[in-house]
Amino acid sequence: MIRIKKRKFKISIKDIAWFLILIFYFESPYLARFSILNTLYTVGKFISIGFILLHIRKFHFNAIMAVIVLQEVALWISTLLAGSSMMFVSTQVISVTAFIIVIDIMLKEDTKRCIRILYIIMTLLIYINVLSMLLFPNGLYTATGVVGTKKYYFLGHQNSLGLYAMIAIALGEFRLETEDEDKFNLARLIFLEVVSLFYILRVWSVVSLLSVAGIIAITFFNRLSKKGWHLPLVWSLILNAVIFIVFVVLQNLQMIVPFLEGVLNREVTLSGRTTVWSIALKYFLNNPIWGVGQGKGYEIFGFATTHNRYVNTIFTGGLIGIALFAILLVIICRRLKSSKESMMEILIAYFTILFVIIQGETFDDILFYLMFIFVSNVQHLVMAKKICRKKPHIV
Repeated sequence: MIRIKKRKFKISIKDIAWFLILIFYFESPYLARFSILNTLYTVGKFISIGFILLHIRKFHFNAIMAVIVLQEVALWISTLLAGSSMMFVSTQVISVTAFIIVIDIMLKEDTKRCIRILYIIMTLLIYINVLSMLLFPNGLYTATGVVGTKKYYFLGHQNSLGLYAMIAIALGEFRLETEDEDKFNLARLIFLEVVSLFYILRVWSVVSLLSVAGIIAITFFNRLSKKGWHLPLVWSLILNAVIFIVFVVLQNLQMIVPFLEGVLNREVTLSGRTTVWSIALKYFLNNPIWGVGQGKGYEIFGFATTHNRYVNTIFTGGLIGIALFAILLVIICRRLKSSKESMMEILIAYFTILFVIIQGETFDDILFYLMFIFVSNVQHLVMAKKICRKKPHIV
């Protein structure tokens, strides 16, 4: 037991164990550059298999998890058919599958603890990343084989913080709903939001700014409004389909040039993204069923990914991949129908913004799929909130 400012905070063996199991899945691109630490990450992930075996009875596959795994397996097959190296994609399939099982089990066993530990991990990574930016304003390291002016910090590319911050903010909102104010309060969440925005403005990451400012705006609106954010998530998905057709497929960006150049300080190619999208779509047309698999980005257009989750899914997985991805997004929309329940509203806010920002970035699969598993366990989030509200307060 640790005493801080006359308050008692209990840190159990289970807290430490869960923290260690989860932290190894959120691999820092900077630390992964060192072979010994990269090996440590890999060993840590394999240790989590023991956790899965010990709690396997609590795990049950659901539609969301099944589609995620099918997506990973389909990408593995695409890569095999393309004749590319299988090492990375094989590791990814195993890691993503193990991770979603671990999160599912933890949410079922102790929802509040899982939320708290994930929040601690996310904020720890964010604060270290911001510190790395302050100490090394010109970049902590240079990515191998990458040409350009982009800077790389503890969490990798300067644009990478957006999704970490979005997840942390959503988890912070969950903590506000499931924990007493003396353990977690709004001031702590606001501090995280301010620090995240400071970093994003300092490195000027447009995608991250839109993501973090967006989720802050919607969650703030939910807090002030009795009705909350009631726009069905399916409308966000439809809007994204329109954006994809107009700006990515047809590349008709002239209508937003004043906004790009005057507000976002970006030229019409979106930092070269439009060129990459065109090339990726051409390769998709040559390999429409399965795509080109994982690992062809550097060879074809000089980047690891297309900087667009939708395009990248089509490029690497073809019609099979994008069909599975579309099914996953439709399931999410059906599960998160407009609701007065605050837990649902938080998830709706998160996915409303996520659907938009993946037009400009791809993100690591483990980080990307984390909140999808929360949707599949939303009933446990609601129950954790009810338990907190029923718990008597001792004065």
